[in-house]
Amino acid sequence: MERKFKSHQHRDGSQIAEESTGARLEDGLDFLVRANKSANWCIAAAHAEALEINAAIDNMIACRQTIADKKPDFMQETWELVRLGNEYKEAGRKWYKWAKSTALKLWEKTAESQ
Repeated sequence: MERKFKSHQHRDGSQIAEESTGARLEDGLDFLVRANKSANWCIAAAHAEALEINAAIDNMIACRQTIADKKPDFMQETWELVRLGNEYKEAGRKWYKWAKSTALKLWEKTAESQ
């Protein structure tokens, strides 16, 4: 049976963990262990998303270079830039616009330095 906990905050700012049955836990240690496991999962999920964002930015920079190498006319280049990274937008990634603008800025800096 899964144990459920409530956290109560006292006026002095201290907290106490309490089982839903009403039995108080000694120092809330069990509660803290559960919170630590939850925090570790959140950190792992954030790390995985950060890796995905980095890979997306690298991919968009490479695609932008491919577009530049083709030397398309203005209309074709505009169309391809609009579609750049569209798979992330369609997948509903909230960071899509930020990653795209970051990738384009990084590509421009590299293109200027060459």
